[in-house]
Amino acid sequence: SACQYLARREHGYKELSTKLTKKFKEQVSKQDIIDVLDHLVHKKYLSEQRACEMYVINQTKKLYGPNRIHQHLYSKGFEPQMISDTITASNIDFARLCLLCAEKKGLQDDIYARQVLYRRGFDVGQIKKALEKLAKNK
Repeated sequence: SACQYLARREHGYKELSTKLTKKFKEQVSKQDIIDVLDHLVHKKYLSEQRACEMYVINQTKKLYGPNRIHQHLYSKGFEPQMISDTITASNIDFARLCLLCAEKKGLQDDIYARQVLYRRGFDVGQIKKALEKLAKNK
């Protein structure tokens, strides 16, 4: 069952542990689940770093900003330092991504646009740059 989850997409250790615990509740001991997960890590089928990288890539394709990506990964049990390092190493131009998001949603330079982009995980500096470029392009 753990391999079926991993065949669909990459998972973090904690995330997969939670899914397996929910699925097998009282049928399998917690120690057995830990043993299986440790074996998957040893065989390199389960990798926190790889899961984190794939999540960052997938979320940027959906036009989400670094703050939202960081918050989601943290809630899935990833280490904050790993998340920050992965986002930094991805070399994604989040200001450009913010501009793409604003254009796609047809936003203008107003309070509503700033709220939308902020909720999508972009910081104030990225939003300001994107909306300035948007205003210049019109």
